Amino acid sequence: MSKTKRLMKDSGIEWIGEIPVGWEVIKTKFAASLYTGNSIKDEEKGLYEDPANAIPYIATKDIDVSNNSVDYVNGMFVKTSDSSFVRASSGDTLMCIEGGSAGRKKAKIDREVCFVNKLCCFHAEHIDSHYLFFVLNSPHYESEFQINLEGLIGGVSKSKLRNFLLPLPPLPEQQKIADYLDEKCGKIDLVIAKSEEIIEKLKAYKLSLITETVTKGLDPNAPMKDSGIEWIGEIPCHWHILRIKWLLNERNERSLSGKEEPLSMSQKYGLVPTRCMDTIPNMASTFVGAKLCYKNDLVFNKLKAHLGVFAVSHYDGLVSPDYAVYYSNTKVNLKYLEFLFKTPQYIGEFKKKSTGVGAGLTRLYTSDLYSIYCAFPPLPEQQKIADYLDAKCAAIDKNIADRQTLIEKLTAYKKSLIYEAVTGKKEI
Repeated sequence: MSKTKRLMKDSGIEWIGEIPVGWEVIKTKFAASLYTGNSIKDEEKGLYEDPANAIPYIATKDIDVSNNSVDYVNGMFVKTSDSSFVRASSGDTLMCIEGGSAGRKKAKIDREVCFVNKLCCFHAEHIDSHYLFFVLNSPHYESEFQINLEGLIGGVSKSKLRNFLLPLPPLPEQQKIADYLDEKCGKIDLVIAKSEEIIEKLKAYKLSLITETVTKGLDPNAPMKDSGIEWIGEIPCHWHILRIKWLLNERNERSLSGKEEPLSMSQKYGLVPTRCMDTIPNMASTFVGAKLCYKNDLVFNKLKAHLGVFAVSHYDGLVSPDYAVYYSNTKVNLKYLEFLFKTPQYIGEFKKKSTGVGAGLTRLYTSDLYSIYCAFPPLPEQQKIADYLDAKCAAIDKNIADRQTLIEKLTAYKKSLIYEAVTGKKEI
């Protein structure tokens, strides 16, 4: 016997759309109380690190946007007897309402906490707390939140949030929907978590493969010798040790017309045309006199060399004055050198050699890069190692990309599942 199709009505709210007959649409302030937390003064920071009888103090950074979980032990703690901090209770939802994570970071807590002033607590009063949590996670609610962002930092005030409209089914149905989504989303989250775990293992394997290959070579039986450099350790007997200044020359050519392709460095993709970047940076009014690079040059972002932000270019074009451009002499294959420089040993040296006044302002200058020692095999062996790693890393990267695509699809499916359930479009 076919199931009778439920009767629907127009909610009058664009993001909610149609809802079942018998459901209501109410303002958030009639369903829950909303309040923000406290900021900690400088002199209070670190005073209550993990004491006995303490309450976690949750910051935005302690909420994982991918699975709405809270890290209760990573941050600070507040004494249970300290009444000066606002509390949230088990079952409440915390949402970031200001800054880059506004409207995206949220979590349902399962213990009493204190929290920062950029987080807003939704304390359910006339609505099931778990159903409310899923409504707040609806992609259409998140879109409504983004539309209402205000101010230079970007945020939505409590007063405005209190007037956001929510779909409200009868209480038994709220609980039924929450239980259904708990089960379905829980299974999706397990698959996503497993995929993320595998991705991290693949990344670790890739790094270990690169490190082993560029520091020991392709022949596991090759006789070894002490390099004489403590942080380099043993190398194959036929390899050489030289300072980088004998391997690289800096290119300082400048554009006469400014009409070449602007290029930007991406930690994920390497050096690519600026037009292909996910976020396009502000462009100069003219590129006349801009620094040139050519295909197969090794390009460093001097500000982020210690983060591995450098790559062999696949393009001719223009680069930022904060980039350093190098070309090879006859001793070294630059693709081999790029792999070598990505290893923890060399990243560690780049950190040591970078100079500046603080985080984000340190640079790896050419003279400091040139002072670093480098272990490398004969040129034909460098090419073999580079070709081998290119093939191996491409296979690993494809595996990672496939799993990331799966995560994206599951995340999208989870969001559509939540939206259909909390607006009554899918009958539970």
